[in-house]
Amino acid sequence: MEDKTIHPNDKAEAMASENYEIYKREVIRLVFPRIFRESNEANTKAKLAAGAKKVGRLPEIRDVVAFYFYLLSYVNGQAYKESGEPNEKYGACFVSYKRIAEDLCMAKDRIKYLADVLEANGLIIRSVHYYEGTKRYKLYYPSWGPRVSDDGYLVSPDGEKIVPDPSVYLPRRD
Repeated sequence: MEDKTIHPNDKAEAMASENYEIYKREVIRLVFPRIFRESNEANTKAKLAAGAKKVGRLPEIRDVVAFYFYLLSYVNGQAYKESGEPNEKYGACFVSYKRIAEDLCMAKDRIKYLADVLEANGLIIRSVHYYEGTKRYKLYYPSWGPRVSDDGYLVSPDGEKIVPDPSVYLPRRD
């Protein structure tokens, strides 16, 4: 019998095309559920510490998943510009705040909060301000999460778990 990999459903067709991306399953299976739990715990503790008798509705965090995969979907994959110079946007999501807000149907001020959550959890490696003439952009360099612990934390190249400060999950008042 021939050694041929068989893929479920239409995965083989997707892989044969050039318009698909990979992701590590542990990110959706372990990392995001942990983020949801930690967010709920941090916000519950904050409400109770503030004297609330009932916890009530907690801030929404699940849209962080759509935001993360949106960033991955728009990573600049061109290492060099047409001139042959290195491309400083290589590896960064290059979409404007306005477009992200429109595409994901969220307020522009929500983007910074979600980016901070992803960065604190290691799912954004770094973010930088980028200028083209007088236009200012925010570039996000997302991680594909190559190393994930059994309890849902990203692991740095040095072997350390990336554990966020729980305050990153609290609503902003700025």
